Amino acid sequence: MDRIMTSLKQLRALSLCYCLGDMSISSFKFSLPNLRKLRLDRVTPWMTNDDLVILTQHFANLVELSLLGCTLLNAGQ
Repeated sequence: MDRIMTSLKQLRALSLCYCLGDMSISSFKFSLPNLRKLRLDRVTPWMTNDDLVILTQHFANLVELSLLGCTLLNAGQ
């Protein structure tokens, strides 16, 4: 994942759905300034509110975000 993300600085949309394997928040600690749409459906069930803050800091220009299956996110905090 590291090599892919560093080679895709011009990426505008990324969709990962139902991926098998082990992903962690470190997989998303790359700055992708052109990324506008991010879809992580059923990929990051471990994601918490703190992880979401980290994610949005690295992808500051997002206008569309989908995080289906993130049961640990709490809309009240």
